Amino acid sequence: MPGRTGMIILIYLLPFWSFAQTLRGTVYREGTDSVLVGASVYFGGSTGGTITNAQGQFALEVKADPIPLVISYIGYYSVTINSYNPLQRLKVYLKPKQIELKEVAVSYDGMSREQKMKIFLREFIGASEYAKSCVINNAEDIDFRYDKKERRLSASCNAPLDITNKKLGYTIQYFLDSFMYTPDRTLYAGNFIFKEDSESRNNRKIRRNRALAYEGSRMQFIRSLWKNDLEKAGFTIYRKRYEDISADTILASTNQHKYLLSGQKIQVLYKQNRMTRSQLTVGEDHALIGRNGFFDTRLSWSGAMANQRIGDLLPFEYEPSEGSTLYKK
Repeated sequence: MPGRTGMIILIYLLPFWSFAQTLRGTVYREGTDSVLVGASVYFGGSTGGTITNAQGQFALEVKADPIPLVISYIGYYSVTINSYNPLQRLKVYLKPKQIELKEVAVSYDGMSREQKMKIFLREFIGASEYAKSCVINNAEDIDFRYDKKERRLSASCNAPLDITNKKLGYTIQYFLDSFMYTPDRTLYAGNFIFKEDSESRNNRKIRRNRALAYEGSRMQFIRSLWKNDLEKAGFTIYRKRYEDISADTILASTNQHKYLLSGQKIQVLYKQNRMTRSQLTVGEDHALIGRNGFFDTRLSWSGAMANQRIGDLLPFEYEPSEGSTLYKK
């Protein structure tokens, strides 16, 4: 959120191979030959997905850019496949979750459910105007735990969160793996898929909202970095003392993939219409980025870009209108 100084770490998983073909496979219950009918098979963060048929089988066209393949099913742990080859049929085994009865609160832990939900919405969904238009349709399914001594709030949900983003015209199905908040840090992990509302594509106001949400986003920055047109997009990157550096100095390329070099701490200045600052930190290994805006788990963000949460996200298929002036009234 604007004005906050905490750090958020966003966790995504990724494939290291991709090709424009059809990926096929079958989904089973772990340890058996029983197939799972109606399991969700999708590319995380995109609009591309399907469900398994009566034989537990699926067919899905592979994306040209690196996006994780995720298989999810209610009551089972999701599986993320990082490397897949359309020439090889997949066999995916999902592990059933243990059935856990919800705890009945017998003592006050120092925070009401209303307070917990307020923090969760702010830290997970966000505080922007787009985030504030979001509604979690099954919020009652979220379980909270609060550790008063550690000032740590955790959240979990056995069912996928069904989130409607009214201003951006998407519905998000989010499979939440974990959520943890303390006053100086927010960490959450999960997989999600977008569905575009039927009338959104031709809605001028929603198209403009999407364009505005895209400006200064992590997606726009990573895409601009990949294409080496940061200046055109309004970004400046530097290390210390405001000494500008170029994309070439922090990137490595192999075949069709590009990587941010390990051990980087990059300051990002965005000056299109308003001036915002962010910091991008790369872990000990190189971090894969994609032309579609994808980035992997080795990246963490702080500053303005860390404040962009689920309510500000766009699917990897999103493209701004050609020649659009985003801040034109």
